[in-house]
Amino acid sequence: MIRRSLFYPETLELKNGETLVWKNLNRPKQSFTLVSEEGLFDDQVIAYGKSFSYTFDKAGDYNFKLEEIPDAELIVIVN
Repeated sequence: MIRRSLFYPETLELKNGETLVWKNLNRPKQSFTLVSEEGLFDDQVIAYGKSFSYTFDKAGDYNFKLEEIPDAELIVIVN
């Protein structure tokens, strides 16, 4: 979830095959660009109230950022 211009929570643990949904609930309302540091998908623009999902099919550590906010980082650990 994107809230207060940050990811919430900042670290997640998932099992292989699980799907993560990013939803933009930030106030004030604005769009953000979700970036996969490992290039899992093309950069995704997520408008307020909208979401994007991705299913992880390989174990590893993955890093995500919001292009507009350099301090917003998410680490996903897939087992």
